[in-house]
Amino acid sequence: MAKMRRVRRALQRIANSILAVDETTVPKEQLDFLYSYTSRFDFDREAQELKDLVRALKRRHMVDSICVSYGNGTCLISTNGNNLSEAVTGTALFNYIASELPKSEAVTIKGRDDWYMLLPYRDKIYIIRAGSGLLSLEMRAIAKDVEKFLSSRGRDEAD
Repeated sequence: MAKMRRVRRALQRIANSILAVDETTVPKEQLDFLYSYTSRFDFDREAQELKDLVRALKRRHMVDSICVSYGNGTCLISTNGNNLSEAVTGTALFNYIASELPKSEAVTIKGRDDWYMLLPYRDKIYIIRAGSGLLSLEMRAIAKDVEKFLSSRGRDEAD
């Protein structure tokens, strides 16, 4: 048995040197920075207005902008000043991709400086811009929060 362990360790050392296995871990300083960064913000979970909720979601998920539009390009709400143009462009782009790839669940496009993400959810399209890509799970979390707010208000339009 001791001979087998020695042989196994020797083979493991050889494999590690050939394959260059990386056994490093994420530096604790990076995780501490993320925790301290998110703890500085107060995320209003009980927003009274849709625009306040979307701004809070923008901060919570650390994205540059969130735009919610209907499938026809009509803008429901946006966190930046290009409401109509972003809504029309995003829905047209998603509708084109959906026509070519009908089973598309989400679209993520890497631009030169940021990411452009499109997610259809119920009858709306969520257009999200960020410095890094989001998981579809995180995009759906944004969509669910907005949909929950709209259904709790019993309406489907911005104030």
